[in-house]
Amino acid sequence: MWVITVCKECKIMKKIIVIILSLAFVLMAGAVVTPFLIDLNKYKGKIIDLAKPYLTRDLNFDSIELTIVKGLGAEIQGLRIAENPEFGKGDFLNLERLRVKVKLLPLLKKQIQVKELILDKPVVRLIKNTKGEFNFTDLTGSRANEHNEHDDTEGEKKDREENENEGKGGGALFAGLMVSKFTLHQGQIDFIDEFTQPGTTTMTTIDWLDVKFTDVSVDKPIQMSMAARLPRGTKQNFMIKGAMGPLGDTLDIKRLFMDIVLSLDEFDLDTCKSYLPASLPLSPADGVVGMDISVKGDMASGITSEGRMECKELILTEGDDKKAIGKIHITLRKKMDLLWEKGIAVIDRLDLNMNENRISLAGKVEGFNTKPQWDITLRGEAINPDYAFLFYPSIKESLPEDVSISGSLGMEMISKGDMDNLQATCTLEMKDLDILYGETFRKPGLVPCQISVRADKTGDDIQLEPCIIKMHTLSLRTTGKITGLTNPHFDLLMGTEDTSLKGWESLVPALKEYEPEGNFVLQSSLKGTMEDAAVDLQFSSPRLAFKLSQSSDNGQKAAISQSFFESMDMKVQAEKKNGDVRGSGNLDVKNGEVLAASFEKMQAQFDYQNDILGIHGFRVHIFQGDVSLDGKVKPGKLRWNVKPVISNINVAEAMDTFTQYKGLFKGIFSGSFTANNAGDAKQKGAINAGGLFRLDQGEIMNLNLVDTALDALFGIKGISKFLEKEGSELDKQKITRFDYLDGDFSMTGNKIDLKKVALHNIHTAKATDSDAFIEGLVDCNTSSLDLRGKVVLSREYSAKLAKKAEPLNALLNPENRMVLPITVTGSFSKPRPILDIPYVTSAITKYYGRRELEKLGDKIGLPKKGDKDQQGKESPLGNILKDILK
Repeated sequence: MWVITVCKECKIMKKIIVIILSLAFVLMAGAVVTPFLIDLNKYKGKIIDLAKPYLTRDLNFDSIELTIVKGLGAEIQGLRIAENPEFGKGDFLNLERLRVKVKLLPLLKKQIQVKELILDKPVVRLIKNTKGEFNFTDLTGSRANEHNEHDDTEGEKKDREENENEGKGGGALFAGLMVSKFTLHQGQIDFIDEFTQPGTTTMTTIDWLDVKFTDVSVDKPIQMSMAARLPRGTKQNFMIKGAMGPLGDTLDIKRLFMDIVLSLDEFDLDTCKSYLPASLPLSPADGVVGMDISVKGDMASGITSEGRMECKELILTEGDDKKAIGKIHITLRKKMDLLWEKGIAVIDRLDLNMNENRISLAGKVEGFNTKPQWDITLRGEAINPDYAFLFYPSIKESLPEDVSISGSLGMEMISKGDMDNLQATCTLEMKDLDILYGETFRKPGLVPCQISVRADKTGDDIQLEPCIIKMHTLSLRTTGKITGLTNPHFDLLMGTEDTSLKGWESLVPALKEYEPEGNFVLQSSLKGTMEDAAVDLQFSSPRLAFKLSQSSDNGQKAAISQSFFESMDMKVQAEKKNGDVRGSGNLDVKNGEVLAASFEKMQAQFDYQNDILGIHGFRVHIFQGDVSLDGKVKPGKLRWNVKPVISNINVAEAMDTFTQYKGLFKGIFSGSFTANNAGDAKQKGAINAGGLFRLDQGEIMNLNLVDTALDALFGIKGISKFLEKEGSELDKQKITRFDYLDGDFSMTGNKIDLKKVALHNIHTAKATDSDAFIEGLVDCNTSSLDLRGKVVLSREYSAKLAKKAEPLNALLNPENRMVLPITVTGSFSKPRPILDIPYVTSAITKYYGRRELEKLGDKIGLPKKGDKDQQGKESPLGNILKDILK
């Protein structure tokens, strides 16, 4: 019985299976046959007419057919949308095939729900013309809207508004038109640009474009993917993957959740350089870019973005000549949260590596879409200044032409607040920088150098609290207020701590030969604007020491002398107004030493105006006397003009200290001079000088003018027999002593013209109270002498000599003083005074001739000069004879 029952059931099941298979066959046959029975091509014209008002373009396709086996829907072949006539002919869109699949069950309810939309090999041509207009602007709906506004009836407008409101409210209509799945295969976009580079047309193609959207609905996330090949790629090198949504009944962009990953692989920057404006100071010429970026969240609740970008072998061009700069390797890593509705951006990490340069940024920005305020920290390590100059050329342009900077620097900048109330601190660490300013300054690496700034900004006012510059031993601190940003007004105080000069010769080469030592303090203030400012400066030092070289003879190594100033104070007041800079100040040094010359009570007043430094009332007590000076200096042209006055200085100390002629002169020196370095056309910068001088109780240590002249006189044949004993008693010392000396000189081109030098009351063992008068040239370059003059013996000594040697009467002047003409040659170190012997012998010869003629005249009775005849007239013959006997 059980067996029979089973058999019956089997037979029933067999019938059911046969029925189901039969129905399936019928349905399959219907699915295959139906597309051939229903021809949609006969509706082609109506379909095109319905679409035209909304496309505003010509629309056409090759064929359309109903599909069932591949899914219920339609397939359009060869779809084309025409180009805007203003941009040319051809197609804007060319689509090989468009497939639309709809859901079956909603059709039973007379609802159309698109299940899948598939585009095969679409080609889109985008054009930007010379006016900057795109060829798709007429497709944005403006003309369709215009059509609706003019042609729709009031009832149609009302129905449209109701439908729009329904869509906004939760929208069954929106849900009905939703595409569950969208697929694009092997798309291509051709972009033609006639605007960016005037006069040229650039075309770029993006192809192998694949796009897919799945699970498209309003109540769950939409899965999406996009891939494409960018220009010059060998594969699909651009990709977007992830999910977006759910969209919800009402689409709210701010609450649209995204979880997307974007990647770019091996993108060649050379392909996009033609789209960059030619006016850019820097533009990429070559390089390869890759990136991976993830975005998760929505704008209302917050978006977290994290990613990495890398650019390899970047080459930039700058300037009109497109000079190439590179190669640069850049890596950027970032992670940040963005809350758009609240206007908050939290930067967890933003790291930029450029070759060996590292920069990081972290912090928070609030209210960026209303009134931004922030708390940001920027740090940099091993930054090469060349890259700062590269991206910010204005920094380099603001530096002097001879400045060069190399090496690396570190920085930290913290900024808090908003544009009206801001606190900022910045520290630049420049220890590893090498800074060179021509031959004036050089800071080598490893020399400490740091700039730190703390500033508070309130409105347009900035309070510095403080700004500190540290370099080597210097620490300069600036505090104060800057009011206004367009035309700032300064009220600043600047000052240094106790600063040592030790080691500064390594930074300032000009100081190297001086080897400065000591400490100083500098205090100053600045008030006013850039065009109208006042500066007060005070410099003080307990002791400044330095070394000076002293010239020597015969090219020997110069002697080095330690010099110093003690208790030094200098004050300067300056102002700038209408482009004119003027100032004044004073200097006070209690005591010191320069080139082994001690001084005390150095004081001076000075002023500066129209690029001229005026020196007034310079006074110093030195060499047991006083020196004062007034003058003017043009620093820009290195020109000076001074008027020194010297009173009662010890000339021996002065000569021994400041010249190479040691031990040559003694006495008390005074004088008044003028001097300048204007030079002339042949010797620019040579010293010109002139003036009067006096030497009291003087001595010339390497010269004996009187005894040398007498020695030569006593040696003349015909005189020596009278003065043999006198000559043996001469003092053989090479010293000329005198009570005082008066002089008048001028100096041009390093040559001194002694216009008149008179030595009075010269002292020797025999010839006391004698005088000497000298004039001529002294060449300072060679120290050579070319002098001429005369020695005038005292009246008493002249009478004594004339009594012993009658011929010497020929050398007596009307004052009955014996005159001995001399010349002085040689050099300062070895002067050679020479008696003019030919003059002496000639005078003696005339003397004897006159005596003989006088004797002859007496014998023969010749009249003498002044004799008168019987008529009372002077005798002409007597006058002639008298003139011969002169």
